[in-house]
Amino acid sequence: MNFKGAMSLGLKLCLVLSIVWGAGSVSAAQSNDYEGHWAQKQIERWLQQGYLKGSGDGSVRPDEAITRAEFVALANRMWGITAGKPVEFSDLPESSWAYDEFSKAMSVGYIRGYEGKVRPNGLITRQEAAVIISRLLLLEDPSSADVLTVFTDYNEIADWSKLKVAAMVNIDAMKGYPDGSFRPDQPMTRAESIALMDIFNIKLCGIGDLTVTGPGEIAGCSPSEMKTFRNVTVSAPGVILKNMLVKGDLLLDSRTGEGEITLNNVTVEGKLIVQGAGSVLKLQKSSISLLNVNQGAAGFKAELGEGTVIAHVTLDAASAFTGTGTVQAVTVNDGGKGSSFAVKPLEMKGSQKNSIVINGVSNSAGLPLLSGIVLTQGEEYKYTNAGSALLSLEGLPADVAAAVHRPGYYFSKSADTAPDLSNPNILMLPPLSQRYSFAVKPEHSRDYMTIILYDVNNKPLGYQVIKLDLDEAHVTLNEPVIRFNEGVTISREFKSNGMIDRISISAGFASGHPELQYYTFASNTYFDYISEGANTFTVKDVSSKIQLLNRLTDVTYSVPFDRLTNSKAHVYAAPDFHEQYMIVFYDKDFSVKGYYQSPAISTDQQKKP
Repeated sequence: MNFKGAMSLGLKLCLVLSIVWGAGSVSAAQSNDYEGHWAQKQIERWLQQGYLKGSGDGSVRPDEAITRAEFVALANRMWGITAGKPVEFSDLPESSWAYDEFSKAMSVGYIRGYEGKVRPNGLITRQEAAVIISRLLLLEDPSSADVLTVFTDYNEIADWSKLKVAAMVNIDAMKGYPDGSFRPDQPMTRAESIALMDIFNIKLCGIGDLTVTGPGEIAGCSPSEMKTFRNVTVSAPGVILKNMLVKGDLLLDSRTGEGEITLNNVTVEGKLIVQGAGSVLKLQKSSISLLNVNQGAAGFKAELGEGTVIAHVTLDAASAFTGTGTVQAVTVNDGGKGSSFAVKPLEMKGSQKNSIVINGVSNSAGLPLLSGIVLTQGEEYKYTNAGSALLSLEGLPADVAAAVHRPGYYFSKSADTAPDLSNPNILMLPPLSQRYSFAVKPEHSRDYMTIILYDVNNKPLGYQVIKLDLDEAHVTLNEPVIRFNEGVTISREFKSNGMIDRISISAGFASGHPELQYYTFASNTYFDYISEGANTFTVKDVSSKIQLLNRLTDVTYSVPFDRLTNSKAHVYAAPDFHEQYMIVFYDKDFSVKGYYQSPAISTDQQKKP
């Protein structure tokens, strides 16, 4: 673990751990009682660093058990917990020295008591210590405690502690004894307490708040050894945070301005707050829940490396985001106007969302609002299960009309003040026409439609926003319905450029069924059906989709499946698949009254001469 430059740890990570039972210091001339002890190295390190003070006679008594009150006092010092709250325990009077220690422990929640008692003078067991340290480290409970089955006394570990013990075993913070046991009810010794806390004294993993006041790097040993902090404050440029989990907030305060901060394999579960103007944040394989760029951070730049994901960004200052990382959502407030992204966020919100520049192209590009774009209700009913829209460009100014190649459109629940040119839901209409008729799904029939006109090079020319209010032809079906065996003619015509199927309703059939007003047709070779074939090609399924609505006197045409044999469409058909047409008939209220189903080629006269 590298520490370069000046930094302070908010909760004193490398804490001077004055053991509560110690009285005086140990001189080098005094004999010790830990020579050859399994925890000798840890004890010597703590004595040398001044973290541990022995008794007046120089002894440490490493194998003596610790009370719960002594252990809690050590934990409070190690984690720098200084503020308590009023508590009441039947076995702990306020006059006791341990009252303040348990008050602190209760304030952060790692001690909860049981039936109004905390047993301050009881000896703390190994499984109780595991629960306390696990809570202080903010370790997540594993999905199971199976890791504990390696211990011969696994069944003696209490249910209330199993997951916490497992969490400690998973990070190698607690191990078993040479005989294969864990001994969950065995009291902790002083040596065991020192050794357990010494793990985090060395790794600085999972301890309190961190304040960085000078340039340098704070890094775990590897990506698998993440340092965990509650909150982190960076007050200087040139800081590198690596292999770190921040459970709370990460603040880059105003003193980081005009400098670089690097996050490498860092996860922030709270907020990443940027206050420094002109600061540059480099994120590599990092995950940020919420990034807030405050008003004072004008000119902020973020370089998002591959593998970096930011769930949400809130911009109150103009910022620039480069790199291949992902921003899932952004809210651009007034102060964030003109911010830029190399990769478009998946969702954009806020009063200035249309001022965003995506990969060098303005989200609105300053396009003019054009007159002469008119959208009305199309023919009263032209589609089933949808609204019918008629778009006319006939009123455009002559210079714009001459430049227009094709229009595109998208829907929104509110009127856009400028078009979103990078909207992934833009639907393009065919080129070189002044009038378009198309279906609008029911969920959009009351939305706003933004229409954008493009030239032959797909350069946007202008736009218009129109509020829709479209009627819809909703089909009703009461099964079973009649299957007609006559009245429909399906013939195949061969032309110089291919073939086409002609579908028409006979005059005699129409006059014999005055209740029928409309019909639709579908082929089981449409991609909606082709993968399942006849299994989904039913009246119920066909009548529930958006279909072009024809009057009984209309003749319609369809490109036959055989014409598509050079495409990949036929590979979806089952071996016994046969092309079929289904014609569904409706009355004036769009209630299904019957259907006709037939192969695509129904008579000998349809064969090619």
